[in-house]
Amino acid sequence: MDNLIQRLEITAEELEDKNLKPMAATVREAIKALSDNSSKRQVDAGVMEGDSRNSGEQLKPCPFCGEKPKIQSYSPLNGYYLYSIECINSNCPTNPGTVDFSKRKNAIKRWNERA
Repeated sequence: MDNLIQRLEITAEELEDKNLKPMAATVREAIKALSDNSSKRQVDAGVMEGDSRNSGEQLKPCPFCGEKPKIQSYSPLNGYYLYSIECINSNCPTNPGTVDFSKRKNAIKRWNERA
């Protein structure tokens, strides 16, 4: 999750540099929600088979360390959930992850395409 927050902070800075302050403020609200952990929940990615939320598609292991990734879901604004997937192995050489997706199945698809 730390990698996601770092990427969002960079995005907010870039938006401010381009004079897109309302969009930067929205990104900063998402960062705050992530940092507060008030609306974040973790889902074990290892129990995916037959899961109706993703049509049974399983996550592939991390391509760099072989560990199971975690699906992170949170609701930064108005109850809409965003999903990202990241390797949580602290010894992974790259700690890869996806950006936010509004649909869980799209996050899984993106992870599996690069994994």
